[in-house]
Amino acid sequence: MKNPGMAFSYPLLAVLSVIAGLQELAAATPDLMVVPQPRRIEWRTGSFRVEDHTHILLSQRATAEERFAVAEMRMFLRERIDLKLHIEGMPESATVSPGILIGNPERDPAVANRMADLGLSISAPMVDEGYVLGVDSDGIVIGARTSEGILYGTMTLRQMLAAHAENGILPGVSIHDWPEFQIRGTQDCISYGQVSTMENFKDIIRFLAEYKMNTMFLYIEDMFQFEAYPTIGAGRGALTREQVDELEAYAAPFNVEIIPDFEMLGNQPTLLQLVDEVRPLAEFPGAHTFAINEKTYEFLDNCVRELAAAFDSKYFHAGLDESWDLGYGKTEELMNRVGTSTVHVDHYLRLNEIIRKYGKTMIMYSDYLLKYPESMERLPRDIIQMDWQHGLDPARIESMQSFLDAGFTQITSSAIRNSNWIMPRFDRGAIAKSDRVINGSLRYKEKGGTVLGSMVASWGNDGCKNLRELNYYAYGYFSELTWSPEQRDVSVFGKRYFTQRNGPGTAHLLQAVYAMLERWPEPWDYAMRDIYRHPFLPRSKGIVPSWQKLHWLEKDSRASLGLLDELELVVQYRKGDLDYLRFAAHSHWHYARSQQLVQALQKFQADQESPEALRKAQAEFLEESRAIRIELVRLRDEFSRLWLRTNIPAGLQYAIDEYDMLIKTWADTEQRLQAGQFAFEPMTPARFIYHPDGYTKKAKVQHSWFRMTFEKPDEVRRAHLQLQGDTHIVIYVNGRRIGEQFIRRGLPAPVNPRLLELYDIAPYLQSGTNVIAVEAHNYGTRNSSLEPGGPLRCGGFIMYGEIVDGNGQLQRLVSDESWLVSDRNPDGWNELAFQARGWMNAHSDTDPTVLVTYPDFVHNIKGYSARR
Repeated sequence: MKNPGMAFSYPLLAVLSVIAGLQELAAATPDLMVVPQPRRIEWRTGSFRVEDHTHILLSQRATAEERFAVAEMRMFLRERIDLKLHIEGMPESATVSPGILIGNPERDPAVANRMADLGLSISAPMVDEGYVLGVDSDGIVIGARTSEGILYGTMTLRQMLAAHAENGILPGVSIHDWPEFQIRGTQDCISYGQVSTMENFKDIIRFLAEYKMNTMFLYIEDMFQFEAYPTIGAGRGALTREQVDELEAYAAPFNVEIIPDFEMLGNQPTLLQLVDEVRPLAEFPGAHTFAINEKTYEFLDNCVRELAAAFDSKYFHAGLDESWDLGYGKTEELMNRVGTSTVHVDHYLRLNEIIRKYGKTMIMYSDYLLKYPESMERLPRDIIQMDWQHGLDPARIESMQSFLDAGFTQITSSAIRNSNWIMPRFDRGAIAKSDRVINGSLRYKEKGGTVLGSMVASWGNDGCKNLRELNYYAYGYFSELTWSPEQRDVSVFGKRYFTQRNGPGTAHLLQAVYAMLERWPEPWDYAMRDIYRHPFLPRSKGIVPSWQKLHWLEKDSRASLGLLDELELVVQYRKGDLDYLRFAAHSHWHYARSQQLVQALQKFQADQESPEALRKAQAEFLEESRAIRIELVRLRDEFSRLWLRTNIPAGLQYAIDEYDMLIKTWADTEQRLQAGQFAFEPMTPARFIYHPDGYTKKAKVQHSWFRMTFEKPDEVRRAHLQLQGDTHIVIYVNGRRIGEQFIRRGLPAPVNPRLLELYDIAPYLQSGTNVIAVEAHNYGTRNSSLEPGGPLRCGGFIMYGEIVDGNGQLQRLVSDESWLVSDRNPDGWNELAFQARGWMNAHSDTDPTVLVTYPDFVHNIKGYSARR
């Protein structure tokens, strides 16, 4: 894509100045340039030069895992810095010639002797995964009691050598290093859109091992191919058992454990809405939550059986967070009778029995227990609580005390602040969250609580269009938090990380690029949602981007692109990382430019311009609109290329469809401009409508029946409807059922495109008067953001339709207050002959939380259903 140019803004100069100052300060202190920073470093006199003729000395009694670690280091150094080391057997004597000595001091006397010379010893905290590493003029030694320790010692040495590749001279040093937490890792969300290729999964495993993380949670929802339920994951890229076996075999020598995270209560919108054989298990039509009954337990038992057989880990993550819909459908009577807490805890206990039956230890998200702390009393203490803290509220840290008092073992979880942005927000979210979570975990341990570890989650809300490769910077910082939290210093972390990731001399430029690209203006939030919504839709008050904020966003993105051009000449390793940063910068620049045009068009007063000025403005607007559309095409194609670099094709089309909708929107804008139309209202005249009693009575009108009549022209060229329900609707034309909708907004890619549906009603029309009838149900939820608005637990819908007659005349059919509605459905209510005596006029929602735009019926293209 063409670089739109470089124009440095004041914020960029400030960022560069701060980074330069921090680096100057850090330069006064020696730095191994290792991530994560070792726990204890003592500098020594002397140094050792590593050259091609330097030998790695490894005991003949070394384990297969130790040999693997050494071979990996040797291959890495050959590929990264063209250093060709040789491996030799270690002599049995206690003294050896200079070289790189690697082994277990309890087994290898030469290693024990060299460790003693350098004052190195393995203390109790270091036994499982710790290591020592020493450098002096006589050579290098790595000692550890376990193969895991050997692996991490070689990871540290190879990073040191990569950072000092220019002369190969390592300074004298004694290192004692061990992890603070037993479980250290990431969670990869493969359920919302992006699913790694097998090679990319392996690349992630290598990254985790290099940065001394040992766990990968796979958040899979419906993304596993179950033999008992073959339609689950079909066409979605779901993992097979053979693929899991391959990944686990690959991960084992890297000391990476793969743990499945399979939601077993809520957060299953794809499974419960789009999979026919599972849909009957939903709490209600459109629910994201399982109903509590024996059929559900039979299904979950079968799923656990297959997942437990596929994954070797002793842990099984059952999810169980955000059960918003439970108690609003099939389980409502039970919950009213025995109480919310009892229903949830009984479910947890039943699942724990199932999971233990297959030899696994259950992990569960603990957000629900924090809302109802009395629930903890009945739960066995062998269930591990994962306390996810994805917000920035310091008070949430105190929640750990609840689990300490109750005697639970914990795994804490923070999150990369990436789900709603093209570019993750590191300093403004991810780092702050992770620091708070780790600080809380350390305090919890000091008080005697058991914290197995911590993981950082990556989410991909709304179809996972936030490309995974942009997350690694935050992953690297999190590795330091879980390995050596007392050593963390974000001010100099970037220098070490980018030196390792991309090569010497890249850190100050990359830190500046990252700092600028995460500068999405406050309080204008949810960048991802805003970038992909209809550009002309109105926004909620307080988040309308000002012209000044758009200007600075454009300046920062353009400056970032200029720095990325410079980095092309500096980056030595993983140059492809720059492509993702360039895509983020182009996306920001394009968005700022498009919104500037939208605002200019909305403010333009055509009737106050002279004919000449009007023609000039029209030409300029048209040129800018065309440029925006062309840039969108380039962004779409670049997004596709970057997606396919690391992910399988499944899921990509959903994102491409969104780009295509935006491209069409700007093409339509060009057509309007050519016709002299500047202002544009994208929303249809239709409104969400409800039973009026829902606005006036405390007892909500959960089920409503609507009808409207209209006259059919003598000749019909086409007749179509577009509908969205709030939230479950059945549609009839002249008594004939033409469709049913129950999709509610969700995070996985396949869900939201089904919110709106189009219907060709021409085959159902009859001469003269016709009737459209809609049956609407709203079961409720504790998460109001899943619904379009309107009264709580009141059924409603929005409909826009068009009938074009033989002369091309357009007749619109819209949902408004002319519709009749009842809270009863007598026989024949949906037929033309029915007399709707006593029915009331519908009430329209004039301030909905969801905005619906015009469809293109001619080309069978739906409109947008967008949250404000």
